[in-house]
Formats: sequence, C-alpha cells, structure tokens
Amino acid sequence: MRMSGVKWAFIAAAAAFAVYLFTLCPTVYAGDSGETITAAWCLGVSHPPGYPFFSLIGRLFIFIVPFGSVAFRVNLASAALASAAVFFIFLSLMKLMGNNDNPAEGALAIACAFAGSLMLAFS
Repeated sequence: MRMSGVKWAFIAAAAAFAVYLFTLCPTVYAGDSGETITAAWCLGVSHPPGYPFFSLIGRLFIFIVPFGSVAFRVNLASAALASAAVFFIFLSLMKLMGNNDNPAEGALAIACAFAGSLMLAFS
C-alpha cells in the first residue's frame, strides 16, 4: 500500500475523532458507563465479560491525560480507540480492494475505503 492510503486513513480517523471529541460525554452516561469507568479507575472487573483490555486502556488514559474528570478521560479513551478502529478499517478495505496501479481505480478505492470506514464510525 502506498503512503497516500495511510494518509487518507489518518484523515478518516482524524475526522471521526473530531466528531467523537465534539460529542464526547463529559460525565458518566446511562447504562454500563459508570461501571466501566469505575473498573478502569480501580482496575477491577465489571460484570462479565468485564472488558479487561478497555479497563487497562482506560486506566492508562486516566494517568496520561492531565485534564478533565475521570469519566471524561475514560470516554476520551473510548473515542481514541474508536478512531483507531476507523484507521485500521480503512487500511483493511484498501487491502481488500487490491493493488490499484491505475490512478482512476486507486482514487475510487480510496473513496470507497473512506466512505466505508466513516460509515462504520457513524453507524
């Protein structure tokens, strides 16, 4: 994959992250939000399945991000992980569409991967 595919993957992930950041809940939201935030704070395990990887990443964000409440930091971790998923979905879609040496086909593949990754982001 050429560098332009990675550049467009980063742009798609950054666009998704910007929307996620703009709509980020600054406090505890309904549902299991409080339980997962508490599990990240005290490195406990919430109800099964427990989401241990999310708890570890949430704990990492609690200590790395120097501003906002604990809930905001864990929600920021969720936004960052979702944006990373958009990045890798874009790259996966580009890989599935194959090696496009023709510039027109390459542009179409980038457009399709961009649209597909953002559909995942906002669905």
